[in-house]
Amino acid sequence: MYLIMRYKSSMQFNINRNIYNSGITDMKILARESLTTTAAINEAGMFYKDGFIYFNGKKFLLADGSVKFAGNSGKKILLDAVILSGKSIRNLSALTKHFTFRELIIDSSVPRWLAERLIRKSVEKNISCYSVAVQGAYQWYE
Repeated sequence: MYLIMRYKSSMQFNINRNIYNSGITDMKILARESLTTTAAINEAGMFYKDGFIYFNGKKFLLADGSVKFAGNSGKKILLDAVILSGKSIRNLSALTKHFTFRELIIDSSVPRWLAERLIRKSVEKNISCYSVAVQGAYQWYE
């Protein structure tokens, strides 16, 4: 966090430059707090709360250790993708018990040994898997 805050102006310059180079002309910056209200969905097409992300009609879960799973309710939550971060999830069955999803995205903060194990398990469960550390930056395609 220190490095991000220390180089915030440099980071913002690079983000803005990338936006410009990508040809994006219509951009709106929202405070993170505003994304936790349902009004934000109507206004900006996005929502974030407790690890759940709604963006551009897609539903994601950011599994970074902040989401706690309660007992089995019998109903699974339908998601487009689960994004794993860090060492928060070591067993794929913890996710498949509560969620139905078509893609598992493993970010580069997941240790290699754990990522390899999760990739093998996702293949066994017929879930598409994407490793940022191996395949590079993730891009969503329709």
